Amino acid sequence: FAVRLAAGRLQVVEADGRTAGILELSDRPGTVYVDNIELAAAEQRRGLGSRILRDVMLGAATRGLGVTLQENVLNRCEDAAKTIEEILIENS
Repeated sequence: FAVRLAAGRLQVVEADGRTAGILELSDRPGTVYVDNIELAAAEQRRGLGSRILRDVMLGAATRGLGVTLQENVLNRCEDAAKTIEEILIENS
């Protein structure tokens, strides 16, 4: 955990001034890889995960990179596919 945090791969997600979860990213050739998104139960189903994915995708696009989701992120985040589809439509 400390190694990933020190390397900048792990970010603490805050919402309304409190810790809401973590986001783990890594750069891979041509893509920003979303290794993990974990949100506290109280923060789920409020659109925070969608906002995180939107920010990651837009940040990657400004760097000319794609975004790849770890399979467990896609499986655990029910709205991830819908969010990605909406972002792609908005930016087409």
